[in-house]
Amino acid sequence: MCLSQELPSDLIWKSTKLVAMPSDDALPSMGQRDDWQALLPVKPSPPVWRLWFQKGGESKSTSVTWSEEASLRNAKALQNRLQLAGWLDAEVQSSWNTLRCGAQLELAMRCGARWKVEAIEVDVEGTGLAASKVMRFAALEEGMPFSQTGLQEARDRIASGIQQDGHATFHAGHISFKVDTLGASSSKGVQLTIVCATRKATSSGSLMEGESEAEEMHPLVHLGEVFWNGQDPATALGAGGLRSDVWRHVGTFKSGGVYNPSTMKDMYLRLSRIRSVDRVQMSTALRWDTLAQKDGSLRRLAVMDVDYTLVQKPSHDLGVELDLVRNDARYGPKLSTTLQHRNPRGWGAENAWQVAFGYVAVAPFSTLSTANFLNSGEWTLQWSTRQIGIAPLPLSMFRPSNAPQTVLDVGWNREVWPEFTRSQIHIQHDYSLTENDARNARWHFSPIQVSFVNLTNKDEAFLQWILDQDNPLIQARFNNHLNVGSALGWASDWSLGSWKGRIDMQASWAGGLSQRMAQAWASPESLDETTGAWLVTSDVPLIQYQRVLSKVSGERASRRHPRLSTAANVLVGFANAGKTTPSLPLEQAFFSGGANGIRGWRLRTLGPGNTGLMEDASGIAGVGDIRLDLQFEQRMHINDLWQVALFSDMGNVWLHGEEAPEASVWSWDLRGFGWGAGMGVRMDLEFFLLRLDGGLRIHDPGKSRGQRWLGQAPWKGALHLGLGLPF
Repeated sequence: MCLSQELPSDLIWKSTKLVAMPSDDALPSMGQRDDWQALLPVKPSPPVWRLWFQKGGESKSTSVTWSEEASLRNAKALQNRLQLAGWLDAEVQSSWNTLRCGAQLELAMRCGARWKVEAIEVDVEGTGLAASKVMRFAALEEGMPFSQTGLQEARDRIASGIQQDGHATFHAGHISFKVDTLGASSSKGVQLTIVCATRKATSSGSLMEGESEAEEMHPLVHLGEVFWNGQDPATALGAGGLRSDVWRHVGTFKSGGVYNPSTMKDMYLRLSRIRSVDRVQMSTALRWDTLAQKDGSLRRLAVMDVDYTLVQKPSHDLGVELDLVRNDARYGPKLSTTLQHRNPRGWGAENAWQVAFGYVAVAPFSTLSTANFLNSGEWTLQWSTRQIGIAPLPLSMFRPSNAPQTVLDVGWNREVWPEFTRSQIHIQHDYSLTENDARNARWHFSPIQVSFVNLTNKDEAFLQWILDQDNPLIQARFNNHLNVGSALGWASDWSLGSWKGRIDMQASWAGGLSQRMAQAWASPESLDETTGAWLVTSDVPLIQYQRVLSKVSGERASRRHPRLSTAANVLVGFANAGKTTPSLPLEQAFFSGGANGIRGWRLRTLGPGNTGLMEDASGIAGVGDIRLDLQFEQRMHINDLWQVALFSDMGNVWLHGEEAPEASVWSWDLRGFGWGAGMGVRMDLEFFLLRLDGGLRIHDPGKSRGQRWLGQAPWKGALHLGLGLPF
């Protein structure tokens, strides 16, 4: 260690290091140290190359060369942080060390013992508040570390709890803390007193009309009148451009009850979520009112009147949007133009007409080519309408928190693939509602999903490949077809310990009812002679299938290192073709590999099962009816812009059924699983995240025995450019 006076005055300041001196008592965690280091007032100037890789450019307070002033400012700031966290006797000593090409500031923390809260008292004299409730809302315990951050959180909890109990004039500014270190029985203990002030004890206090200076208690406030854009709800028609049915669904309140600001805020948020509403203003007015008692006397009540004012968006709007398509099959930019008609007939609905073009990346089927490049265009024409409620049921049947919604979507899209052009006309009718707002748990039900798929402009090599296969399982994947079905889905956030994530379950089915109706009423000539499927036209059969997809993903932040987190994902999919459908059409099957799957393989180059990529199998490489993905990531946030991750993926796709090749059939044999691992770099641009992942194959089930494991054959892997996190 070199003393500061021995260092050259022009020596470059390279870095700062925090060191906790050994102690028998508790020391700050690594997470606390990282946070405190990031908050130091003076930082070394980063090199130019580092400025290119961070948001916001250079810090406002930086120093190129070392200085005593910078070290003293940082030491004082760090000492304040320690004392606020309960190390009241903490001292910080600064020193400069020489590095190879500069100097390093070392801040040595002598923390001492962390002080604890020995006793807690509450002073609510003259406020009209209950000391027991203040104590309960504070959620402070004797013996806990004395922390300024903990006291600030307790202040917020007390203010919120008291307000929800109806004392609307009370806020965080009425709360203070008295700390006594002399009266404690132990040398490192404090006696804490929570002091709640009267209403006029703060400069922000104000009296209501007709109130005397002596009335300083926080009154129990009751709900007065609630207005819709200044109108009485009983007589309002079309207030703020919305029907009264919509207003009443969002929130109906009975005057005279205890005023709860959280309940009123919930209505504000629900109004803000209506698609036609631009902004919402909520104004309140506190006043005194009188209430007649049974004995004929009058009782004074503090009453809060509330007025919600809505401002609607323009009824018509034309917008241009650049989006980024990302799914298991392709990704790329998509440019769309949308004409919107908002709030037709006062229901808060939104109608939209959209024209879009996308230039997306797809991989041709591996049995034809192993190339993977930008080779697909996508055109879309679409009309959709979104409306509050679930027609034809009345809105009064649903709670405001259910947020029921009906969506009708009609469209045409055309995709240009390397082997063919795929066109689709679809009609979809969706219902959705929230089961649990706190968990963001929501149900989706589509009673009607109708689509017609037509393949044209088939490449000659593709047609020859279909003929060479001479397999109805493969040919059925590429048939023109009609799909008439339904779908049901449920998704919810979840938490378990320090893990937080989301679960998503989807089920869809098609063709069963329609096929039975056709068999009962249609002429025998309209049924396919081989499969028995109803033929809408000569080459368009009605397909039957059942499909289930479940996904559970989660992430856990490290307690010791907040920049680190662990993430995991489990995806399970199963699909089954009906009696009259030889195999699933391509859009209902599952794909392997790719940027969001098992990343040691490019899209559709893994499986099914132990099938090799170039084998002449009775299936399509990388396409199956069963899918299982097990994914694990260790993520690190370098800064606001850059992230890195180490990952390990395991899984595959499989076929099932008597006609499927043995090598491609599902089994619990781990030799049929692909296993890859690698590293990824992510750049967070706020509006989207750009991801580059490189995966190496550790176990390749498509290889022959003796060549499947890493090291038994030449190394292989894949490089993926993805959009957003993989899960």
